Amino acid sequence: MFILLHLPLDICTGEVVTFNASQENGGIAPSYIWYINEDLQFELNGSFSTSHLDNDDLVYCVMESNEVCLTKSADTSEIVK
Repeated sequence: MFILLHLPLDICTGEVVTFNASQENGGIAPSYIWYINEDLQFELNGSFSTSHLDNDDLVYCVMESNEVCLTKSADTSEIVK
């Protein structure tokens, strides 16, 4: 199981940025929990949008799979800085 984040290369202050997560072996209805730094953002789907990013903020998500027979039911994406 893994998560890959897709995002724009350049982000300007105040601009709305959308992060999209791709996953493998997450089942048909995985849940996604998004974070900025270590603050929960309350989005439970594969996309997350915000206009409240500052320099050096860290964005990542945790996917919880509903796939059966996995040895690991959750995975964390790479951290985007």
